Amino acid sequence: MPLSSSSFALVALMWFGMMAAMMLPVSVPWIRVLMSLSDGGRKAAATASWNRVRAGALFLAGYLSVWLLFSLAAAAVQLWAAGVVPLGRDTPVAGFFLVGAGLYQLSPVKAACLRHCRNPLTWFLTRWRDGPRGTLGMGWGHGLYCLGCCWALMALALVLGVMNLVWMAVLAAVVCIENLAPGGAVAGRAAGVGLVVWGVFVWAAGGGGDWLPTPASRRPGRPQRPRSTPARSCSRTAGPATSSCRFRGGSRRWSGGTASPARRRPEGPERSRS
Repeated sequence: MPLSSSSFALVALMWFGMMAAMMLPVSVPWIRVLMSLSDGGRKAAATASWNRVRAGALFLAGYLSVWLLFSLAAAAVQLWAAGVVPLGRDTPVAGFFLVGAGLYQLSPVKAACLRHCRNPLTWFLTRWRDGPRGTLGMGWGHGLYCLGCCWALMALALVLGVMNLVWMAVLAAVVCIENLAPGGAVAGRAAGVGLVVWGVFVWAAGGGGDWLPTPASRRPGRPQRPRSTPARSCSRTAGPATSSCRFRGGSRRWSGGTASPARRRPEGPERSRS
C-alpha cells in the first residue's frame, strides 16, 4: 500500500477502532470503581450523577488517548513493513512476532503491569487526583500500564490481520481472561508458552532467514517475466554470399566469402563409393 496521508488515516482509524473495541471490556471495572469513589454525596442526586458520568468519560478519554497513539504507531509500521517484508500468518516474520509476544507474556514487566490492571481500587486509593484534569491524568496513567500489559498481544495484529475478526476475538478473549478472570495471571503465562511454541513451529516451517527484505523483483506474489532471446530469421541470396538476419529489434546484414551449400546425403545406389 503506498504511503499517503489518506491511506495512513484510514489504517490508523482501523487500528484505533479495533483497539477500542478490544480494550473497552477490561476498562469497565475501572470506570465502575472510579464512579463509586467520585465525590457527590453532599450534592443533589442529579448533580452527583452528572459528576460520576463526567468522571467516567474523562477517565475513558485519557485511557483511550494512549491507545490512539499506539494505533498511529502501528499504522505507520504496517504501511512501512508492507513494502519491505511479507506479512502473514504463515511467514517467518509471523514466527518472529509470535515468539516475541510469547516471551513478553512471561517477562517480569508483563507481570507487574498485569498486577496493576487487576487491582483498580489500589490504584485509585494511592494515586487519586481531584478535578477534571486529575481524572484525565488518572486515565492516562492507567492507559500506560494497560499498554505495557497488552502491547505485545496487540502487535500480533500486524501478522494475524487487524481486520481478521476471528483472531481479534481470540486476542480480546485472552486479554479479558488474564485481566478479569480468577487465575488470569496463570492463564496469561500459559498463553505465552503457547505463542512461543506456535512461533517456533511457524519459524521452522517457513525458514529462519526468509524474513529478510528481498528485492522488489523477487518478492512472493510478483510474477517473474521470462528472459527471452531475440527471434531471428536468416536468408541467403545467390551469388556472392550475402546473408541477412532479422532480429526482433531490427535487422543485421553481413557479406563476404562464399556461402557453402548444404551437404546432402547421397540417395540410391550412389550412397556409398568404396
